[in-house]
Amino acid sequence: MHPKIESYIEWAIFKFGLEHYTLERHHLYRSINQFNETVYSLSMEWFPGHHTQQEQDTSDYNPIGTAVIDLDIDRSVVNSILFVGGKSYASRSMFSSMEDKEIKKWIEAETGLRFGVHLQLAKQNERTYSFTGCIDGIALSPPASIELEFDQEGRLTKYTKVGYFPSVDEVIVECYSLSLDRVEPLLTEQIQLMEVPIHEHRNLISLYGVEEIFVTNDGLSAIPFEFNSKWGVSVVMDKVVEWETPINASFTRKKIRWQEELTFEQASSGEKHPDALPITELDLEECWKAILHFLRQVYGGDSGKWLLQKLHREKGMIHATLKAGKQDLKVFQRKLLIMMDRERHQVLNFMDNEGLLDTFDGFQASEPIRLDKDEALVRLRERIHLTPYYVYHVELKKYILCGKLDCDEAVHASSGKIMALRDL
Repeated sequence: MHPKIESYIEWAIFKFGLEHYTLERHHLYRSINQFNETVYSLSMEWFPGHHTQQEQDTSDYNPIGTAVIDLDIDRSVVNSILFVGGKSYASRSMFSSMEDKEIKKWIEAETGLRFGVHLQLAKQNERTYSFTGCIDGIALSPPASIELEFDQEGRLTKYTKVGYFPSVDEVIVECYSLSLDRVEPLLTEQIQLMEVPIHEHRNLISLYGVEEIFVTNDGLSAIPFEFNSKWGVSVVMDKVVEWETPINASFTRKKIRWQEELTFEQASSGEKHPDALPITELDLEECWKAILHFLRQVYGGDSGKWLLQKLHREKGMIHATLKAGKQDLKVFQRKLLIMMDRERHQVLNFMDNEGLLDTFDGFQASEPIRLDKDEALVRLRERIHLTPYYVYHVELKKYILCGKLDCDEAVHASSGKIMALRDL
């Protein structure tokens, strides 16, 4: 074991009171952040001292009370600690008391963040706290959060810090000046007709809803809203894939190993994560050949039916995202993800959502559409929100002030009834 790893282990024992625990497993892993920087982390699994080998059923079994710790070794800060089953055998509490001010004081000391400036309370129960990232009280996108739980004795049972909390020099601070009147031209564009499956009644309904979008504070441009932002180098392709003849051969999926075997020397040298490397012209050429060969082999009769949207580095591979060229109104569209070896550009595996879409084939068709977009907008106009957010701008590598255009309700395209999206 590397001496530096040993020092982290000793630090964890002292920090979290793990004198009665034994380190069972540990490994190094790396990820990338939104700045395309490589972040090395150490994961540790500590078993309570009274645990016996007979209790262990499988190699990845963690008994009640196990402490799972994730440490960012570049910054020497804890990303998370979780005691399995909410049970801690730690020798000490993290807090001098369990009052709100002590909880917040501990988080500020642990993270260097300040309440009201970087953090705000989102939810609180008896022994559970949820905080969200902010900039002077304005929410972030992508979101950042901290969750905290402790037991009756005040011992920590869960702490997670997820997402990025920007510093002052990473933010372009402005006074919010947007209003719905200023973004009126965007409203009609963002009203979208969609066909939604209702599983309870096994039918489809057509709805007009607002496609979420971020509008810049000057009202002149927009940034798409993404539920799950993925960091990693990507290249937009938007290219239809066509071929003349299929290939009469079967495709064998390759088993993918998701966890890298890393050394501390790699971490200390700052070796770049493969996902942070550029996608070269050679990568583009070889990936296109591999994708074309794969489609001819597995989807031989679908020439011209697939649009290659982008190539994206993820989990040490190059992913190709494709969608069906012909789109309909359904919420769930036909998509295909092809995973390729980053060096040999060989297709390893793929995911097709056709099976999910097939479950809707027996659903009753939606009723005839009787409203148009303008009528839908009139019904939704007073229900549309424009909420201030600081949004990460990839090109600027800064957080800029925007308004999130959104609506929690939709209009039934046949009856005109207002429907809450959360109930669908």
